[in-house]
Amino acid sequence: MSAEISWNSSWRTFALRIGIPFVLTRTILLVAGFIALTRFTPIPNRNVWEIGPDGEGRVVTLSRAPTSLSGAGYWPVNIFSRYDAEWYLEIAKNGYHYSSVPGVQSSTAFFPLYPALMAAGSKLLFAHRDISILLVGLLISNVSLLIALGYLMALVRLDFDEETAGRSVLYLLIFPTTLFFSAVYTESLFLCAIVSAIYYARRGRWLLAGLAGAAATLTRPPGVLIFPVLALEYLHQRNFRWREIRPDFAALCLVPLALILHFGYLYWKFGDFLLFLRSEHAWGRLSGGGSWLGSFAHIEVGDIFVVSVVVVSLVVAWRRLRPSYRLYALLIFLMPIATGTPTSMARFCSVIFPLYLALAIIGRNSIFERHWLIASSALAVLFMTLFCQWHYVG
Repeated sequence: MSAEISWNSSWRTFALRIGIPFVLTRTILLVAGFIALTRFTPIPNRNVWEIGPDGEGRVVTLSRAPTSLSGAGYWPVNIFSRYDAEWYLEIAKNGYHYSSVPGVQSSTAFFPLYPALMAAGSKLLFAHRDISILLVGLLISNVSLLIALGYLMALVRLDFDEETAGRSVLYLLIFPTTLFFSAVYTESLFLCAIVSAIYYARRGRWLLAGLAGAAATLTRPPGVLIFPVLALEYLHQRNFRWREIRPDFAALCLVPLALILHFGYLYWKFGDFLLFLRSEHAWGRLSGGGSWLGSFAHIEVGDIFVVSVVVVSLVVAWRRLRPSYRLYALLIFLMPIATGTPTSMARFCSVIFPLYLALAIIGRNSIFERHWLIASSALAVLFMTLFCQWHYVG
C-alpha cells in the first residue's frame, strides 16, 4: 500500500512540477513563433535556410512583407531549426566534411552524438528526408529536456525541499534562452547527460556517472569538463582521503576516453587527430587572433543581461552549492571566454544547472520570484520571436 502511494505521489509530482510547466512553456514558445512568422517583418534581402513545402531543405530570400508560414505545414519545425540545426542535419545526412580553405566553416567543429541519434532515428522510421531527420532532432531535444528535468528535480531533492526543486525546474523552463532546449540544438541532450552524471555521482553509482559523462563529452566540447567535476565529487564524498580511492574511480575515465575516441575517428577519416581544434578557427574560436577584451565588443545585450544574472545568482548562493556544482558552473562559464569568443554566452550559460538551483534559493523571496518570473518569461518570448525571424540570439 505504501509503495503504491509513493508511486502515485511520484507521478503526481512529475505532472505538477514538470509535465504541466513543460507543456505550457513549450506551447507559449510555439505560439510566439507562429506570431513571429505571420505578423512581424523580417530583415529583407537575406538568404536563409529552411524546410520547404516538399519536406526538403532550401534557401529562400526574405522580403519586406511579413513572412508567410514557412514551409507550409512545416512551420513548427522551421521555427526550431535555425542556424546550427542545418549543420546537424548535414552531419546526420552525409557525415562529416572538412574544408582546409582558411575561413571556410566545416561540420567537424560539431560533436557526433546528437546528429548520430538524428540519423539513426530517421532510418528507423524509414524516412531519411530532411523533414524526418529534423523531426527526430526535435523529439530527441524535447524528450531529453523532460528527462533532464526529472534528474534535476531528483538532484535538488537530495539537499533541498520539493518547493526548491520545483522552482529550479520552472526557472529552467522560463530561462531567456529556453527555446534552445526545444530546438534542433544540443542543449537538452547535453544537459540531460550532465545532470544525470552528477546525480549518479551523488548516489555513488560511478559507472553510470562515467557513461553519462561520456555521453556529454560526445555531445558538446565542454562535456569533457565533467571529468574534473566528477573527480571532485568522488574525492569530496571521501573527505579527500586519497587512500580511500577505489577501482570504481576508473569508471570516470570513460569521459576523456570518449573524447579520445572521437578525435581518433577524425584521424581515421581525415588523417588529423586535432582536426576539431583546427575546425574551430573558422568559427572564430581558438584562433589566437585579436585581444581577449576586444572580443567582448561582439556581445549582444541579451548576453550581457544573462551573464549578469548568472554571475549575481551564483555569487549570492555560492555557499549553498556543493563544491562540484561550483566547479562545474565556473568551468562552463569560463570556457567560452577562454576560446576568445564570448558571444552566445546566453545560450552557453543555459546548461549551467547550478544556476537554476541558485535562482530557486533566491526565489524563496516572493518579491524576487514575482519579478524574475515576469522578466525571464518576457525575455524567453522575445528571444523566440527574434530567433524565428532569423536573428542570431545564441
